[in-house]
Amino acid sequence: MIMELTGVNDQLEVYDDRILIKRKNMKAKFSGDKTIYLNQISGVELKKGGGLFAGYIQFSIPGCVSPKNGLYGAAHDENSVVFNKKYNDIAEEVKLKIEDLIKNQSKASNPTSNDPDILRKYKQLFNDGIITQEDFDAKKKEILGL
Repeated sequence: MIMELTGVNDQLEVYDDRILIKRKNMKAKFSGDKTIYLNQISGVELKKGGGLFAGYIQFSIPGCVSPKNGLYGAAHDENSVVFNKKYNDIAEEVKLKIEDLIKNQSKASNPTSNDPDILRKYKQLFNDGIITQEDFDAKKKEILGL
């Protein structure tokens, strides 16, 4: 475990490749632990707590509809963790860490450096007739950052 965030009824644990939402209150709407792999997460929303209201961190996953009605929606969303405002700073650190892990994971699985060997491999795929000229040109622009 890299980081953790204590929620009102949940515990959020961050690992290198996933997050784990542990439910503390077995009488809550959602019970049991939920694992979400980083490659499943398309967005992380953080709303800091303040005044009378708690904050929340909510994870967007393709194919799942996340409630958009603020704290009430987050409290009823299995992909969210509601926390007290005293954990605002930790929640922000957790959000940044998760986004950084997602970005690094994406780079590792989809190399786009200007390494000539990568470009040569795509050129060979084009020469072998496996990919089209358009595919090669698009990948070339991506690799060279054009």
